[in-house]
Amino acid sequence: MSTKLAQMFLDEHQHLTRGLYEIHQALKKNDLQTAAHQAEVMDCLVGAHMEFEEEVFYPELATRLGDEFVSRLYDEHDEGQLAVKTLLSGRVAELDDEGRTRLLGQVEIALDHAISCGTLLSHIGDLDPAEEERVLERWQEIRARSPRWSEQAARSDDA
Repeated sequence: MSTKLAQMFLDEHQHLTRGLYEIHQALKKNDLQTAAHQAEVMDCLVGAHMEFEEEVFYPELATRLGDEFVSRLYDEHDEGQLAVKTLLSGRVAELDDEGRTRLLGQVEIALDHAISCGTLLSHIGDLDPAEEERVLERWQEIRARSPRWSEQAARSDDA
């Protein structure tokens, strides 16, 4: 695995994990303003990473780990995205106890995902140099567009 590819992936995963942790902590304290602010930051910072995982990384993982395993990864992304969208909606204060519990659960699923997904990088560690370069170029193309996470279609939206 190229050092650049691995480092980019791990650096972005650290931002993702830290951001989700901060949202989680804010929600546990019922600090909705901080949670919403952090969701806005996350929405801007991790959209390219999420798109890269879903369009480039996960299809490669599916060939190695199977569709069922990778389907769960997509579902976990959807949970995190739903949480971010809810926080960005400005209607979080209107949520009842059940809605807040569901929101916290979505963030917990996404946080657990972020913590464990970074370890999956080793499964594409044997790419040949030309393929690594193609993957890096594709990631740079995605990053140049600066997609927001909240604007990406959830996998369930595609069905």
